[in-house]
Amino acid sequence: MKRGVSTAALLVLATLFSLSQSAFADMRTPTPAPSGVLEQFKKEMEIFNAAMREREEKIREINQIFNTAITKAAQDAKFAMQIAAKPEQKNSINSQKRIAVATAIISRENALIALGQPPLPPQDPLRSQKGMSKQKELKEKSRR
Repeated sequence: MKRGVSTAALLVLATLFSLSQSAFADMRTPTPAPSGVLEQFKKEMEIFNAAMREREEKIREINQIFNTAITKAAQDAKFAMQIAAKPEQKNSINSQKRIAVATAIISRENALIALGQPPLPPQDPLRSQKGMSKQKELKEKSRR
């Protein structure tokens, strides 16, 4: 009786061990990328970061010019309103202010469009390998 129980226990353990071995075989780590590829990626990433910093600086300059134009239009309108006596003069001042603000908005939008699209980040070689290994796993599972 004891011998039958111990044999059954050994069979269960052997089965579990073989299942765990096959599970470990499925969890393969992706092959590491060659160091040259990683170095190239790092260089491309530095270039990308520099381009993004340059773009952000240009956007800051554009926004600063825009804010200066809006502030100047508001100040000019305020000073002109102090001198204006007739309703027609006040309407003219408000119209000029609106035109100046609209011009500043259009100029800002055109300057942002002239910058073009932001640069695209380089493709990470490690992520692409992980994606490829996942696709292989899915193909193997679909075959079963």
